[in-house]
Amino acid sequence: MTLEFKKPTLEILNNVFSDSINVDIVSPFYSRGCLRRIKNIVQNDEIKRFSFWTKPLDLKLWQKGFAAPDILFKVVKEALNRNAEISIMVTNSLHAKLYLGHHLGAFGSSNLTIMGFSKGEELLCIVKANNLKKLENFRIKHIKPSMEELSIVDLEQFINENQDLVTIKNQIEDLINQDLIKKDGALFINDIPSFEYFIRFIETIDDEQAEYVVDVATRGKNNLIGHYRAFYLAVHLFYNKYPEYIESVFEKGSLFSLSKSDIKEYWIKFMDSRNLKKIKNFKNYNYTYKNIHNYLPDYLGGKQIGGGGGAGNLNRCLYFVATFRLFLEGKIDDL
Repeated sequence: MTLEFKKPTLEILNNVFSDSINVDIVSPFYSRGCLRRIKNIVQNDEIKRFSFWTKPLDLKLWQKGFAAPDILFKVVKEALNRNAEISIMVTNSLHAKLYLGHHLGAFGSSNLTIMGFSKGEELLCIVKANNLKKLENFRIKHIKPSMEELSIVDLEQFINENQDLVTIKNQIEDLINQDLIKKDGALFINDIPSFEYFIRFIETIDDEQAEYVVDVATRGKNNLIGHYRAFYLAVHLFYNKYPEYIESVFEKGSLFSLSKSDIKEYWIKFMDSRNLKKIKNFKNYNYTYKNIHNYLPDYLGGKQIGGGGGAGNLNRCLYFVATFRLFLEGKIDDL
């Protein structure tokens, strides 16, 4: 069998499925942009089969852009409208990447993402028609046994249950991706510090949503908030537990010092309880609080004996979050 190796491109992806009556995809991760191209392909009235094998539905993957179940659902609906045979299969152990059309196929390292087919250093092996059957047989014999079927009903239900969280994440990204101005080492959007925009969102959502947003909105290329993310989440939850201290922090102004405040003992008690108590379903909390402990001085409940660079940033977070809380409650007129 003669092998043809190519650097993956979106043009190759189009060629594999061009004029194809079958669209068979095996990819652990998939992005909105690439899946929209597939949606255009399955609008072909001659489409007979659409199969999509991937990882199980996962909110974190959706929020981080490694999956797009909402677009997958639209692709499935397009195929169903053309009476095509549909197969959605999932497994956590999936690593293979295969793309099978009617006349061409490909396998290699590329997920169905822009990084996989455009920006990353990846490799695809192109398979011509005379060898497609071998690749298909491999897919059925060696990959399918580990897969489980995902129903269209379950796919739609997952989307409906989680769309709001993803929308919040997208809104944050839209704000962060606006024109940024760097002044005195800090990032600003329209003359407002970017982390203040972040707090506007955090303060309007509940604890579980806040945990998801903090985890997602501060990763990768959009990480414009740095270590503040852990402090903001902790302060948000601290004020949920002790709302009576919000106004006293605000009244002390931006020079508020936790180490000199009567709130200190409650903060340490809060940190100790969070460190020891395992919170059901909030699996990133242990990670978050571990990092806060490592960053804070010992006199504020941390592990840095006699010092630590987090005290000043924690003071700022306590003041900023208190300010936004009072603003959202209508107790102060402006920020």
